[in-house]
Amino acid sequence: MTLAACLAFYGMVVAVVAPRFLPRLTAAGTAPRFGVVVWTLAAASVLVSWIGAAVAVPLSVSEWSGRVTDLLRSCLAALRPLGVYQPWAAALIVGFAVLAVVWLCWLMWRMCSHCARAHHQGLRHARGVRLAGAEAPQLGAGTVVVDTTDVAAYCVASPSRTVVVTRGALEALSSAELAAVLAHEQAHLSGRHHLILTLLGAVRRAFLRVPLFQTAPTEVGRLLELCADDAAVKRHGVVPLVAALAAMTGGATPQGTLGAAGHSAHARAVRLAQPVPRAHRIAHHAALSGTAATLVLGPSLVLGAMALTVCPIVAL
Repeated sequence: MTLAACLAFYGMVVAVVAPRFLPRLTAAGTAPRFGVVVWTLAAASVLVSWIGAAVAVPLSVSEWSGRVTDLLRSCLAALRPLGVYQPWAAALIVGFAVLAVVWLCWLMWRMCSHCARAHHQGLRHARGVRLAGAEAPQLGAGTVVVDTTDVAAYCVASPSRTVVVTRGALEALSSAELAAVLAHEQAHLSGRHHLILTLLGAVRRAFLRVPLFQTAPTEVGRLLELCADDAAVKRHGVVPLVAALAAMTGGATPQGTLGAAGHSAHARAVRLAQPVPRAHRIAHHAALSGTAATLVLGPSLVLGAMALTVCPIVAL
């Protein structure tokens, strides 16, 4: 029972403290890929801790044999010192177990429905732009040009890996700037950034009151834009991408898509134009490494102790 309490407490602390601490740690965008890893580890550690706590409660009061009847008998025996070793206690335990299963199924349903909705939304949007626009294979496989004066470019998560470019963007950007923007969008698709955001969005939908899960999708989305920026810079240099971001500032990006104009294009251009000194990068990497180690070791140590306590055979 102590291990379960430790896991639950650890999860609550991370869920409350992380959304206050991590945005400051990753605000500069010095190592955006590492920042995405840390945010993902934080969310995963909370989920693992809470699931581990739920599993540890019954295991801590029983000599677990794998049979539900033995588990129920052990729970009733644990209630005997409290004077509630009665038939209604068995009904109460079964009721709590049923509620726990229903709650877990409800959470899974909300998460799965969110993922399915995001997938179908991407498919519909990709079909729509292909009907409304014209394919431009000379710009890259899956690229579609939409006839509008808006200066925008974005990618849509779909089996066709669609990249949408507006006519206004083609007219406003030079060939080098357009190539940098297209590389940015391809980085989103090749990195499967949509999948990361969809999973985080599903967790946010399932846990509406948890601060970490409410903050993580926005912060990770910003960091993923920085990751795509860095990938484009490696291929085409800083100047074309910065110029493209300046031209596309304020451009519209449809909901559920990732685009070069999203998540404060001006701030991203400033980041690229003013790189962080090497000493600051080293210190930032060290801070991220320490945070990641804490997020991994925290629940791992408690779960390891629980495994050795409840299942001594693991130690053999």
